Amino acid sequence: YKLLVEETGNVAIYNLYDRKTWETDTAGQCTDDTPFLTLQEDGNLVLYCGTTTQAIWATGTEDTTRQHCRVAALEVTGYFSLYNVPDLAGVWSSSGKIPVGFGRSNLTSPHVLFPGMRLVQKTFYDFTLSVSEGGNVTLKDWSNEQDLWSTGTSCDAAPTEIEFKMQEDGNLVLYCDGAVVFATDTADTSLEAEAGVNTLLLEASGNLKIINKR
Repeated sequence: YKLLVEETGNVAIYNLYDRKTWETDTAGQCTDDTPFLTLQEDGNLVLYCGTTTQAIWATGTEDTTRQHCRVAALEVTGYFSLYNVPDLAGVWSSSGKIPVGFGRSNLTSPHVLFPGMRLVQKTFYDFTLSVSEGGNVTLKDWSNEQDLWSTGTSCDAAPTEIEFKMQEDGNLVLYCDGAVVFATDTADTSLEAEAGVNTLLLEASGNLKIINKR
């Protein structure tokens, strides 16, 4: 696949046979100047015509908080996508669906997921487990675009005070400003003295499994 910024002001993706598979549909909007495509500091991918500040196309993905850097990628699937850095969560794609992105598929003790962090099932990248800024943890099936499970919790606290933690005792706990708002009740205090790690695993089937040190 190749991504071309064409002289007419159109941006298009072509496959191996030079067949157009996607376009911005902006041909003819920049005939008197040179079009250019830029990934801005605010995370928006914008197509401009010459030196004008008037955009003729954009992904509309600006992040006014600028909490993440962005990277654009032409993928082997033929889709052009935007991802956050460093967590590589999907933001936008020419496919019309937000890409799942990439990440680890397990959480080991005593590590923590904070809001904006997630687990991604690595075989097909179809499932994610993510922590929201509002304090809810959600398991999502991206292939069917539906939520499969959530903790059903909320937390009015700073993101640094929301922790989804795989503990040394084997319990998986969601903390809101130090208070427990969800737990799997799988604690075994005898595990704390043992070597190794407890693991929360997001399986290829989308199932969540806790594997303790034993």
